[in-house]
Amino acid sequence: MNVDRVRTAVALHVTGTLSEAEAARRAGISRARLRHYARTCGTVVAAPSADAPEEPPSEV
Repeated sequence: MNVDRVRTAVALHVTGTLSEAEAARRAGISRARLRHYARTCGTVVAAPSADAPEEPPSEV
């Protein structure tokens, strides 16, 4: 699998330049795999802070 080709195809799909089918064909991967990459690309998940409470206080 050519990683640069897949990244480019996913980016073009996410921006709306290519349809899902066109992007998958260009990347040489299945549409399911393309959807997975499109959902997870660039996902930023912040690590919990040591100072943050476990659960936010509930409103009464």
